[in-house]
Amino acid sequence: MQYHSLFLDSLASVLSYPALWLPLMLLFMYVLIRNNNLQELLWIFLFLFSTVVLANQGIYILQSYFSPDTLSKDMVILALNYHREGVGILASLIPAAPAMGIFLALLVRHRNLTLCLVAWSILNSWTRLYLSIVSPLEWGSEFIGELLLGSLMYLLFLRLHKRVNSPHFGRIRAVRTLTGYSEADIRVIVLGHALTFLLIAFLAFL
Repeated sequence: MQYHSLFLDSLASVLSYPALWLPLMLLFMYVLIRNNNLQELLWIFLFLFSTVVLANQGIYILQSYFSPDTLSKDMVILALNYHREGVGILASLIPAAPAMGIFLALLVRHRNLTLCLVAWSILNSWTRLYLSIVSPLEWGSEFIGELLLGSLMYLLFLRLHKRVNSPHFGRIRAVRTLTGYSEADIRVIVLGHALTFLLIAFLAFL
């Protein structure tokens, strides 16, 4: 039997609104634009889009495989529709959070940001488990599969575009991450994550 509490119920309810992450996503997009030229930016967005599409398709396949034996009919319908609810494309990003998180963490290579992205991925992934949208076995399969997908997509991206071998790498290392992103910009994203997490906790206590 799954454990429930008023706070966790409220927390899961708050996290289920994709629009909550919109300011943070816009902030991340702003930092990507500031730290990449047009060609690099197009490659990044192409791979991020592909990662989201592949992650959602993988989730659909897993749900088709697991759902008949592990979930009720109502839960199957909820699971298949979950990523289509909310605010447009934002709703499809939530189930793909682990894949996006590992891709962005490898792209930027900053310890504090990696911790924030891990927390973001776990929170969104946990919400689907807590709300019984997926079974524990399906949840574990999805999470591991998305981590592998995000890593694979980054390796493919790196193969096509090796930013880390930039000729100005040695000169800017003191004020930038290993992959050339401004430390000041990354601190802004980390702050945005912290404020978002505080807002989530506040709304969950209401």
